[in-house]
Amino acid sequence: MVAGLRARWRRRCRVGDGELANWDGGFPEIVEIGGERWVLKDDGPREVLGARLGWGRVNVAAADLMPHGSRPRALVRLAENYRLRDLPIRNLDEAAAAELAFSLWTRRRDTHAFNRAYVDGIPMFFDHSAAFVPEDSVDHFARDGPDNGYVPRWRVEVWGEAATTLALRDRNRVTESAVHAISEPAVFAKHLERWVAELASIPTDWIRATVASCGFEVDDAERVAAMLTRSQGELPRAVELARTALAMPVAASA
Repeated sequence: MVAGLRARWRRRCRVGDGELANWDGGFPEIVEIGGERWVLKDDGPREVLGARLGWGRVNVAAADLMPHGSRPRALVRLAENYRLRDLPIRNLDEAAAAELAFSLWTRRRDTHAFNRAYVDGIPMFFDHSAAFVPEDSVDHFARDGPDNGYVPRWRVEVWGEAATTLALRDRNRVTESAVHAISEPAVFAKHLERWVAELASIPTDWIRATVASCGFEVDDAERVAAMLTRSQGELPRAVELARTALAMPVAASA
C-alpha cells in the first residue's frame, strides 16, 4: 500500500486544516503519497489491526505499517481521500451502530468526534490506540473516567441536518461527551443488534490470523486474539451496559 515511502514526504499539517486538528488543538504528522495525505501514527500494530478487522465491514479508515524503520508505526488514510462510494455503509444509522458495536467488541474507548469524520453526512472512524487491551474486562471497559472517550460519556443524538465533522466536534466540546449523530432511533437500534450478531460470528481462526499479521510481538498477539474472541461472547452484556449508561434506544419489537 505504501511501498516507496521516503522521509522527505513527511511534514506537519497546515494550521488551516481545521478538520485535521486533534482534540487538544494540535495537529498530527502527515505524509503525502501519490497526492493523498496519510497520518503518521504511533502504536502501529493497534492502528493496523483496527483497520484490518473492520475493512470492508464498517466505515474504518485504511491503515498499514510503515515499510521501514525500527518503531512499529502506522500510516492511516485521511478521510478527505474518501468518497461516499468508497464506504461499505452509506446509511447514517447503520454506520453509527456499526462503529459503536465494533468499538464495544475491540474495547475501543475513544469513540469521540475527534476520532471520526463525516463523508457526505456519513461517519467513518479511526484511531485504535486505546483499543485491544487484553486485560480489559467488559465491566472495567464500561467504567466512567476523566474524559469523554469513556463509555458513560458516549451519546447518540437525533441529528436534524446533514452531519459534518466540525459540527459533531463542536457538539463534543459543548456536551463534554462523545456524540454520535443518528436519524431514526428505532432503526439505529435494529442495526446495533444486527452488528453485534455480525461481529460475534467472525471466525476465531480469521481473528487470530489477522492479529498475527499486524506486527505485534508473538505473546502480545496471542493475548489480543484471546481478548477479541472472549469479547465476542461478551458483546450482549457490553451493549446492555452501554444502553444503561447512554440511554441508547432499544429496538422495537417486530
